[in-house]
Amino acid sequence: MKFTLCCLALLKIMLCFMLVMPFSCGSEISSFLKSPIGDTSVLDDVSLIYINKAKSFFEDATNKGYVKQEGTCFNRLQNIFNNFEQNSGIIGRMVYFSGKDVNDLGRFKECRSSNDTRYIVFSVNGLPMGIYLAMCVPTECTEEYFSQFKPYLASFGNKVLDELNIQQAYFEEELTPERFDFFDSAKRNSEVQTLRAGHYITILIMIFLITSVIVSTIIELIERSKKTAREKAGIPEPEPKPKNCLQKYFTSFYLLENTSKLFFARSKDGDKNLEILNGVRVLSMAWVILGHTYYYAMRTALHNPLVPLDLLKSFTFNIVSSGPYSVDIFFWLSGFLGVYILLGSTHKRKGRMQNWLMIYLHRFLRLMPVYVVTLLFFWFVMSAVGSGPIFFQYYNSGASHCRRAWWVHLLFLNNFYEIYPDANNCMGWTWYLPNDMQFFLLIPPLVFLLYKSRMIGFLVIALLQMAAFAATFTIAWKGNMGPSYFRATSDYYRLYYQRPWARISPFFIGVIVAVLLYSFKNDDPKDSICKRIMDKINQNMIIRIIMYVVGSIIFLTMIFIFYWINNYPDSFSKGFNISFLTFSKGLFIVGMNLVLLPVLMGHFSLMRNILAFDAFTPLARLTFGAYMVHPTVMLFDAMNTVRGEYMTISFGIIRFICWIVVSFAISLILTLLVETPFMRLEKEYLMGGYGCRKTKKKHLKKPINQELKDESEPTEELDQGFVNPKEILLQETQDRIIGNGMNHDLDDIPNRKRSSQKVLQLELKEKNIVSINGYEEESEESLTNVDVSEESTPEGNKINRFIRNGH
Repeated sequence: MKFTLCCLALLKIMLCFMLVMPFSCGSEISSFLKSPIGDTSVLDDVSLIYINKAKSFFEDATNKGYVKQEGTCFNRLQNIFNNFEQNSGIIGRMVYFSGKDVNDLGRFKECRSSNDTRYIVFSVNGLPMGIYLAMCVPTECTEEYFSQFKPYLASFGNKVLDELNIQQAYFEEELTPERFDFFDSAKRNSEVQTLRAGHYITILIMIFLITSVIVSTIIELIERSKKTAREKAGIPEPEPKPKNCLQKYFTSFYLLENTSKLFFARSKDGDKNLEILNGVRVLSMAWVILGHTYYYAMRTALHNPLVPLDLLKSFTFNIVSSGPYSVDIFFWLSGFLGVYILLGSTHKRKGRMQNWLMIYLHRFLRLMPVYVVTLLFFWFVMSAVGSGPIFFQYYNSGASHCRRAWWVHLLFLNNFYEIYPDANNCMGWTWYLPNDMQFFLLIPPLVFLLYKSRMIGFLVIALLQMAAFAATFTIAWKGNMGPSYFRATSDYYRLYYQRPWARISPFFIGVIVAVLLYSFKNDDPKDSICKRIMDKINQNMIIRIIMYVVGSIIFLTMIFIFYWINNYPDSFSKGFNISFLTFSKGLFIVGMNLVLLPVLMGHFSLMRNILAFDAFTPLARLTFGAYMVHPTVMLFDAMNTVRGEYMTISFGIIRFICWIVVSFAISLILTLLVETPFMRLEKEYLMGGYGCRKTKKKHLKKPINQELKDESEPTEELDQGFVNPKEILLQETQDRIIGNGMNHDLDDIPNRKRSSQKVLQLELKEKNIVSINGYEEESEESLTNVDVSEESTPEGNKINRFIRNGH
């Protein structure tokens, strides 16, 4: 409540300041607006009230030394005040084109097009909502002139706050001149829209990518038409030829093939236990977008700026205000999928893990293309195409910081403000990525320990988690922090909200659940306590029901407890606040896992069928792109408003649906233009691919009947540098362990229902391996043209290979 009163006090300050210039004078102005501009009879009716107040306020600031009694603007204002009837024309235009209330942006284009007026925006900084006042003033008056009023406004504002006896909870100590700003909108927009080298580089990159897709798609259509013609004519397919470096590049940008892979629904009639994670990802992303819909709406010029604050205190709105939990779900997904996939891969390789540096490099390269393209669009493209009266704030509040902080983002360190204090003002929502990358660094060593000894692995996790709890508790205690949205300060976000030790609990819980599920499917009950625990859950329906009920209670409690936290923050002790900040995220994920764990084991078929719905599969692959782009378009829309907006429940619902559609649509373009092609390029040239190198024409290995014994048994490589098909098979499950919960692909999870012999036979057949005198001979083409990406059919996770030559 005190926070809301502080905001109301500031609004009163701004309304008082509106009397400094003849651009608004209360309810009497409505009669003036209905009459022709310059109607002196109407102006006479309001002059006694308006001019006297304006002169009084202006003279008070001047007499106290805040405003210099010199300059063209001062002289022009004096002339207007002293010769009111002679200046009725310009007064009429200024009143008509200016805003009549807080966040009424007036008529920007009309004021700017007039020869004797200038459009100035007054704003208040440091609030969770945008506070603006539009002023159409004489051309002689610049933003520099009005900046003289900032110390006066700060002094006046502090007096108001003292008179209202308001504790300045959100304003730290007292109002300072830095809280206020004046901007010449036309001038600032022009500066923002000036094209620089970065704009041209971004345009060239986009032209290059689009051209690559167009040329590749033309090649793809030609190849398909030739293949169709051969099939109609009954002509056998020619023997595949090795592709050169350029052909492999264009193959990676095949639009039709990439689209079919993106939308091909896997495991339609098979086991959907793990595919529920697709639904979890999509619904969590929708939760993120829901929260950001209201957050960025508050950043624009709302005519009712206090309504969102009132909504935050309603019970049902806690679904929105608890939106930060959605990011914790992605941290959980990252830990679960990363460990589960890598444990399966390590088991297949009999304890031999892939090179850790290659795993880290693979993930870095997987994230970087989309990250860079999104950064360039946010920084250069979007900032150059807006034109609203407050659009310059898009650049000032975000994109301007990218100039010095871009390298911090590319190193995934932007969650540490000590490196660059304003790094997160550039694409502030990307604080998630450095946390997730830093968590991912733990996955290979944790998998190594867990595979060797579950006990040692769990002990290390427990020690790391206790250290994280201690750090979080200490920082929150020293900063006197609380979970209430109305008590959040800059330190809350910098020292707590974005820090890895405050966010790592869901990740560790994901690791533990992955080990439990892996043990359930692979371990011997005699040797594994995890297996015995999971068997108990699997066999006892009462335990599963208890898990579901208790988990639901914890899950819902952690969401709706914010109703009391936001409405009655003083009712909670410091100990409760600090404990809540320390343990709340972990408790929320524990509640969710108590519900989901039986589903992952094959129970609760209704929930399994809903979360594993086929439509979630392609959408889940678009969540990373949707996360990266949706705040950009939301912020652009908020700052490109022309007249301001009204916040209502229906406004939020309509905007939310709109942003869901727009975010996933742009993500689809980004995925087909950047993410998928670069994934294929990486696989072709770096991760197990041969790139542009020539391979040996023939490789003789052991007899094929010996080769089919067991896919987990590594074979000898008789020729130096040869990568046998079985080894490729073992590495496939690691090909896309890029570890953020948003872009893990469930198709990487190995299906243990198929026999290893059938898998390898299918692999050998598709890799064009033939038996010659009891030995297998592998041609050069089979090594250079095979694509090891997996596709699943209704039989479960049946492996289909896409051969890049179209066969």
